[in-house]
Amino acid sequence: MVIPHHYLIFLVFFIVNYTSLAATNKPTQLVDTVCKQVSNYTFCVDSLSSDPRTRSADQEQLLFIAFQVACSTALGTRDYIAEQLKNLNAPPPHNVTRDVRLSHLQKCSRDYDKAVSYLEVNNDNSNFDAALQLADLAGEAARVADHCQAAFGRTASPTLTRRNRDLKLLCEICIAIADMFVVWV
Repeated sequence: MVIPHHYLIFLVFFIVNYTSLAATNKPTQLVDTVCKQVSNYTFCVDSLSSDPRTRSADQEQLLFIAFQVACSTALGTRDYIAEQLKNLNAPPPHNVTRDVRLSHLQKCSRDYDKAVSYLEVNNDNSNFDAALQLADLAGEAARVADHCQAAFGRTASPTLTRRNRDLKLLCEICIAIADMFVVWV
């Protein structure tokens, strides 16, 4: 059987593109080292790789990238909570469920205001001594996500539960990178 010329060209093109795509999906050694220290390797690699600067980042740059990804997630969650508050229709005041949900969302809104302030890091500050402080800030942001989740308990929406979990995982990544400075410096 003879393969037509255009199919052969397509096949070669596909193999070359697939091979280069697979090579770019492989994490850098630094990302691999960081992600092996956290509880969810795949989430870590995917999160850090979501920023194109990661491929050429050194440890300090990767730390700020991780904080920016975490901050972006916290901002998105804060916006999501604000949208939930805005869409909370006003049923009769006797509806305890609405009042309880309103109270929980307001707590989470305040929590995520704090998380954003903890994660907004000025990447012009290249002071290695700040690594411990950054790890502490990431830890505080993770506790905020726990507090928000605890406010709802089992009644939290799956979307909010996922967002809280993601922020905690991102903070874990930030802490892992910051802790590397303590060992390496």
